[in-house]
This record gives sequence, C-alpha cells and structure tokens, in this order.
Amino acid sequence: MLSTLHAADARIAVDADFRQLRHHTKNALQRILCQIERCRELQATADGKRLINDIERRVRLSSAVSDAMFGLTSKPGPLEARLQQLCDALIELLGDSDQLLRARVIVDPAVPARLDDTVLRIVHEFVGNAIKHGLYARSVGNITVQVERAADLRVQIQVVDDGWGVCCAPEQGEGLKLARVLAEQQGGSVGLGSHRGLTRAEASLHLS
Repeated sequence: MLSTLHAADARIAVDADFRQLRHHTKNALQRILCQIERCRELQATADGKRLINDIERRVRLSSAVSDAMFGLTSKPGPLEARLQQLCDALIELLGDSDQLLRARVIVDPAVPARLDDTVLRIVHEFVGNAIKHGLYARSVGNITVQVERAADLRVQIQVVDDGWGVCCAPEQGEGLKLARVLAEQQGGSVGLGSHRGLTRAEASLHLS
C-alpha cells in the first residue's frame, strides 16, 4: 500500500515538473520571438528580414519537434499524431526549401502506450537520417513510418525511404548508435538495409 502511494506521489511530482518545464519553455520561446519582431534594425533590410523569418521558422519547428517527442510546450496527444507532427517538422527543419518530401505514418493501435517515448525517439533518429542522408539533394522523396505489434511479443518500428540508399548513410553515425541504445534498453535491436530502391531502418522492441 505504501509503495503504491509513493509511486502515485512520484507520478504527481513528475507531472508537475513537466508542467512547469512546459510553461517555462513556452514563455522563453515566446519572449525570443517577441524580441526578434521588435528589432527594427533587422527589419530595415532585406537580409535582416530573411534572418528574422529563418530564426522564427527554426524556433517554431524546434518547438514542434520537442512537443512531438516530449510534450515540451504542450500536452502530448496520441502516438500517431505525435509521429506525424514529428516527421513533418523534421522534413521542414532538415530538408531543403526546394525539396518536396512527404511522410506517411501508420500506427497499430495495439502498441502499448508505455513504449510511446521510446518509439518517438527512435523514429526521430531514423527519419532524421533518411532526410539528411537518404534523401539528400533529391527533389522528391517519400518516407513511410510504420509501428506495429507483432505476434511474438515485440513492437516493430520501420522507417522506409526511397532515397539514395545506405551507401550514403554511415551505419555507425550518431543517430543510428542512439537508436540502437534506445532499442537495447527494451531488449531489442536495430537494422538497416536497402532493397529494390528502398532503404529500410528497423527496430524491434520486446514487450516483456
């Protein structure tokens, strides 16, 4: 009984910490944007206006990525919506302005909610690699994210892109290493390969 009460108190404390962090982060980002908008010297030149627009865009996109992964400035929604938000923000943040990149997200409703954070963090690394390496300098590209519960008590994560292939994406890059650490914490593994013009990054997580 006491352990249950302690666990409940801990959850309340963590929730309060996140609420305060969200409030602080939201206020700080709003203040940055407000200060930028008030900088008349920058607004007086074309280069200054472009700089203002770029800073505002990157602040908003970074906020969107943080919200999708951690709910940093707003309370997190369902996993599928968070993954789609994450992918769309990463495409705009990491892709080139003249690229047309699309992301499609498919989530099995049977995936346990307790794995949401791990799934989001792994997908963040896989999609980031796909944009930076697989789809680098491609005018058009597609990314498919699929998360499903398998019959063997595993959750399978797949990120597939139609870019250049793994020869342009180093297997020992920091993103893939981090994804492997996250998967291994859940007793799982990570793989990467190309076949018939598609590159597939995969992670397997144990449910037990």
